[in-house]
Amino acid sequence: MLISSYDRTIFLIKTVVKLVQATCGLSIRCFLAVLDLAPFPLRSHEVSEDKLFAVMLGGNPAGTSVEIHDVVFAVGPDIESIGGQLLKAWFAPGKAPHVDSWMILDMVDGACISLDTDAAPDGALDLWHVNLGFYEAGKASFVEGHENLFVIASTADEAKARAKQLATRAGSAQLHTDALHRVSDRLAALGSPFRIRVTRTEAAGQPLAHDGYKPFAKDFLKANGFNA
Repeated sequence: MLISSYDRTIFLIKTVVKLVQATCGLSIRCFLAVLDLAPFPLRSHEVSEDKLFAVMLGGNPAGTSVEIHDVVFAVGPDIESIGGQLLKAWFAPGKAPHVDSWMILDMVDGACISLDTDAAPDGALDLWHVNLGFYEAGKASFVEGHENLFVIASTADEAKARAKQLATRAGSAQLHTDALHRVSDRLAALGSPFRIRVTRTEAAGQPLAHDGYKPFAKDFLKANGFNA
């Protein structure tokens, strides 16, 4: 059977993508973004083809009168596979949380994000989660607004400055940093062996948020020690 040049080209592209994923841990989206960069070296340490997820959990733990939110991180092939990690990361036992939003952190702030077991050297670029607080100028709405940003920086001070530069609420009154975390540190606190590797490329985009109420299955909650 004759194979067309088109079929050979598609086969070659798929083979190269799989090779880069296996050796560098990059998603296909990131691979396409770094085609114009120098070739990556083969690595002797472990890399992951799983994805890095940032998830906004919401819930009403005992003793609260309004819904509380927290941003947690997990690693897995898809959103359905990381439920156990999300419940483990939730700060309060008892009444279960739910998912309010989630995103895959594969392309952030002009860089591709991958996972491997080598820690980044001191001073290297890293992935940071910055939670900014603000108040709407001229409004008394009895609430503090928040914006969550993911940025690439070498230090905490650089991460704060970059987040305020990118914030959609940059003109809001009293814009301030409420929380700042290196994502690798959050993964380590959850017992994950993987750390963040940052690959700069100006072609990289931003993560896409998937907003919407997503409860856990009742049987799954019960098996993990939570009340529905």
